[in-house]
Amino acid sequence: MTAEPPPRFVDLPNSLVSVTSAVDVLIVGGGSAGFSAAVAAARNGAEVLLLERFSYIGGLATGGLIILLLTMDDGAGRQAVGGLCQEIVGRMERRNAVYYPPREQWNDPDSKLIDHYSQWGLVWGSPAPGGHRVRYSVAFDAHEFIYAADQMLKEAGVRVLYQTWACEPVVDNGSVKAIVIQNKAGRQAIATKVVIDATGDGDIFAGAGESFELERVHPWLWFEMANVEAAAVPRRGLFFHTPGGGRVLVAVFFEEACGVRAGDPFLLKLLLELAAARPRRNRGAPRRIRDDHLASSLPYLVLRRRNRPSPHFESVSDVARLRCRTGRNRIHV
Repeated sequence: MTAEPPPRFVDLPNSLVSVTSAVDVLIVGGGSAGFSAAVAAARNGAEVLLLERFSYIGGLATGGLIILLLTMDDGAGRQAVGGLCQEIVGRMERRNAVYYPPREQWNDPDSKLIDHYSQWGLVWGSPAPGGHRVRYSVAFDAHEFIYAADQMLKEAGVRVLYQTWACEPVVDNGSVKAIVIQNKAGRQAIATKVVIDATGDGDIFAGAGESFELERVHPWLWFEMANVEAAAVPRRGLFFHTPGGGRVLVAVFFEEACGVRAGDPFLLKLLLELAAARPRRNRGAPRRIRDDHLASSLPYLVLRRRNRPSPHFESVSDVARLRCRTGRNRIHV
């Protein structure tokens, strides 16, 4: 048995990091939580600096394409979530970038309505004893969320640093006094009175030495497909309409209990279901998915049928062949 090589280290010289800003509130992470905290603090008179490692606001709500705001009511027809969340919905609505049930339909058990809103991803979870009811949930466009959030931050006077990593908290007498950051301008420090950790993983408080717990989270993959006919979206499943015309949102969940292991892709099976749902213009022609972006991804997808298929797809039609075009190339299944 070969012994592992000894660990190697690099000796970094002591260095002084320049303090480039001093603010009242420093928020690390520009996802939904960090964005909301920044707007709220600035509207209450604080000087706020928001750090975001990517080049857009929203985190999983935009870059992760989790473009559904679910159950903003109390389950009895009354709105329960308002504030900044409702404000950004209103801003997106003025640009025709949201879809949700009208107030008069909230708490309605009508099965046709349930089926309709299920196609938009607005019905989730196990039904109550009396069955599902229409809830106040909102589907939105990710790019419009980014635009609305940018406008709200600008109006509130929040300064934002994109493409910036928060590397290390500077702790003095049990309190975080500054955050060392890194971006294209080099290594800097931001002095602050208050730090809000909105990283999603607790990077700052963990780096400051606070205790934390680890929890396993099963992976999801959310993506959109373009040039999809409305009739292709099944009544129930993991394909959803979106406010953008001709696109569907696809949510893929890898979980051993469903017969699919993480890292064991079954997207091709989803595509077969979508192809089976599409109406044929020519009865003898093969069903096709004609989205170039999706088709270009197919060579990287590998499907292995498992002994126990996912319960979501037990009724998948047996499509003998799916033909996709990527320029002059064709992929046959």
